[in-house]
Amino acid sequence: MEYYVECLEIQKSVYGKSHDDIASTLYAMGLTKINQKLYSRALTLFQKALDIRVGIYGEADPSVRDTYSIMGFTEAASGDLDGALRKLGDALRVSQLLGDRLKEAETLSNIGNAHREKEEWELALEHYDDCMSIRIAELGRDHESVADALMAIGNVKSDMSKQEDAVKSYKDALQILLRAVPGNNKRIASTIQKIGMIQFRAGNLEGASLHLQRAVEIYRKDDEEVIESDIISCLFVIGNIHNVLNQKDKAIGVWAEALESSNELGSKGHGEIHRTLGSLLSAGA
Repeated sequence: MEYYVECLEIQKSVYGKSHDDIASTLYAMGLTKINQKLYSRALTLFQKALDIRVGIYGEADPSVRDTYSIMGFTEAASGDLDGALRKLGDALRVSQLLGDRLKEAETLSNIGNAHREKEEWELALEHYDDCMSIRIAELGRDHESVADALMAIGNVKSDMSKQEDAVKSYKDALQILLRAVPGNNKRIASTIQKIGMIQFRAGNLEGASLHLQRAVEIYRKDDEEVIESDIISCLFVIGNIHNVLNQKDKAIGVWAEALESSNELGSKGHGEIHRTLGSLLSAGA
């Protein structure tokens, strides 16, 4: 932060109090405060950057929209979802003024996320639907960002205990992803995992096991990054399925594999699953 403070002082001595470079430095300082989880301080810095940018460019400028967006993110991170919705609403308004349809769709998705966190399901669905409509119009129905919107809709349907509707959204998303991204993409694995989990909760153990095993295979083939925590979650449930089917040896084998991965992951893992795995294996299932 000392570098930024020094930079800011130099900029003010050269430009005065209102210049885009000063706003950019304030914005960067705000990002640093987010990383430090000092959200109130971050918002103060972003507000100063915003005031400068609005003064220079007016409301209809991408940098103004982006500042509103990061302020919405910061409000959400601090737990103030109503504040987040206000700032995201401002970002949406600016995107509409600019005619930037894809940024409009992105902001609608973020607004949907905030409503979902507030358990305002219908409002979340409304914003996700609007986001998807824009993406279809701008990018075509088979674009991967349309799949992202369908996934978001499926998540809310699952939250609402409308599991059949959720599976339909996930399957529609999966069909797009299978055409739009490489077969080892982790988003494909995540979608298959979600379908498997719903099948498990519905008692379709065979279907659940097939989907979760397939998800594990894809996670392990992902060239970008192996998401160990997701693999552990899948293996944990696969072990549970074997246990329910009275396949004790298979259950213990899968749980042991999951626990080994969990041990390697350490503090980044799922603590509750880790403890449960330990207990199950100690008791011999």
